[in-house]
Amino acid sequence: MALAAAIPDRRGALTVGGPGVAGVSVSSEMVDRSLTVLDGIIGRAEALGYAVVTRSASARLQIDDVQLPF
Repeated sequence: MALAAAIPDRRGALTVGGPGVAGVSVSSEMVDRSLTVLDGIIGRAEALGYAVVTRSASARLQIDDVQLPF
């Protein structure tokens, strides 16, 4: 939803981030592909028992006690 509402910057990139949102900067042509990749990463991480943390400045993947931006 955040990418759908994003306005292209001067380079034409759609950039989103913030609480509960993965930090992403992609061209409008790559939105569908980027969402597919992010969905795969999140789905696999959750299947392995890891979590996506949404409380920080931008969503992060938490593996054990380490939070990693993605």
